[in-house]
Amino acid sequence: MKQDLLTLLLLFGSMTAIAQSRVHYTYDNAGNRLTQQTLFDEQARNQLLGSGLDRRDGSTQSRQVAGSTVSVTTYTGTGQVTVEVLPLDPSDDCQLAVYSLSGHQVANLQVASTQTTLDLSDSPKGIYILLVRLNGGTATWKIIMK
Repeated sequence: MKQDLLTLLLLFGSMTAIAQSRVHYTYDNAGNRLTQQTLFDEQARNQLLGSGLDRRDGSTQSRQVAGSTVSVTTYTGTGQVTVEVLPLDPSDDCQLAVYSLSGHQVANLQVASTQTTLDLSDSPKGIYILLVRLNGGTATWKIIMK
């Protein structure tokens, strides 16, 4: 009986360690919640889900830039980065630029639609900075290519 109880406790303890996650919220200047994002420990998540599934799931971060919500989704292992700007009027001036940490410009484009996908799969693994300029406002995101 004691051995079964000990086995059950060890099994339950290991499963709760794997399933740990954090919830991250972003707020505007008035204190209103803009986004809610569940962040998983990537190593534990890979153990739980298997190594192939994390390539399809994206990690999304959102920020307010010049009155619009800019959401950036990075897809681990594929090199795809999706940028969504809501709302985006045809008269808005929106530009995306990606830089390496050494300052080399990897990509630069004018955004005309609400959703744009950047393909960085040809770029070397490492850390990149995504700069979004929208109607005079700017925001940056750190992109990690694995």
